[in-house]
Amino acid sequence: MRPCPTCREDLRLFKAAGVQLDGCPKCGGVWFDSGELNAVVTPRALKELMASARDKPGKCKECGARLERVAECPKCHTPSPACPECGQAPLAIGATRGVELDVCLPCGGIWLDGGELQLLAGGQGKAQEIQRRADEVAGRPDPAQGPQRTICASCDRELRRNHAFEANGSIYCGTCAPTGASPVVAELTPERPLVTHHHHDYDHHGHHHDDWHDDCHGGLDIVAFFRSLF
Repeated sequence: MRPCPTCREDLRLFKAAGVQLDGCPKCGGVWFDSGELNAVVTPRALKELMASARDKPGKCKECGARLERVAECPKCHTPSPACPECGQAPLAIGATRGVELDVCLPCGGIWLDGGELQLLAGGQGKAQEIQRRADEVAGRPDPAQGPQRTICASCDRELRRNHAFEANGSIYCGTCAPTGASPVVAELTPERPLVTHHHHDYDHHGHHHDDWHDDCHGGLDIVAFFRSLF
């Protein structure tokens, strides 16, 4: 068994989103071995994270003190976060998408404290699946929902949920959404295929009005329609 980087509880294996991960039953964190975080972030975001962690110190989980190659915090004596794979301590602090994460530079593993997955990629189906399984490991089947961000799986753009599309468990913006993607907000899905006909009308004052009508004799790709909003 591998120990949790922060509380040293034995990690438990679980499978979610097509990858086998390690969850802590005590603190609710998740350990991603090298490359596994690609299940929820883009290669560009992962590369940014690893680059930002180079030559960076660690951070004490108890008091937030800076940790420079020490086995425990010099202020509060809390053990330094350590890699469950190779034992590297302290783990370096890197950041991507505005979220700080613990990184093991020698082996490429990444530790996410409880709640950080939601901040990093909470709007994605795969991230939600991983979070549900991690909560089960930690005995929290009904966790309080923290703040969530909706981020495109292709370009890393942060989105409003009513401008987001889902396909194969991932979230996309209108530009990157593959054919057949569905709006995340169900109300955006028309009950029938939509074709628009544009009519130029004038009222009795001579003012021009653009009148759009829908028709059920054809179909307009819903993704293409919402791409036009961007």
